[in-house]
Amino acid sequence: MPILIIAVIFNGFASSTMFTTYQTYVRTHASKGHSCAAFGLFFSSFNIAFVIGALISSVLIKHVHLPYLFLFIVVFSIISLISDQKLPGLNPKRFKELFSKETFLHQFFREVFSFSAFKHVFTAMK
Repeated sequence: MPILIIAVIFNGFASSTMFTTYQTYVRTHASKGHSCAAFGLFFSSFNIAFVIGALISSVLIKHVHLPYLFLFIVVFSIISLISDQKLPGLNPKRFKELFSKETFLHQFFREVFSFSAFKHVFTAMK
């Protein structure tokens, strides 16, 4: 049970950072005046993925043992990593610029993984 709780906590951190990144990417690449349509398409495709995933897993669970279903996460993560390498503007130089110490992304990750928000909450509760 503690491993599940830790996994849920890490999922919360990862989901919030990815969600912010996706929103920034959509906002940056949407043409001016069409950001509402771009976000609508993004959220619709994001939510339809949950429906399709549930349908696929309902079929797969009859034929594959439960622990082996998690191997699909690895497969799709590798596919995602390969497709992300093809995104424009993500060359190694640009990647270093994004995570340099002066950028918002570096400060954001430093703040998230320093657990300072939890420290402030716990000290306020004492």
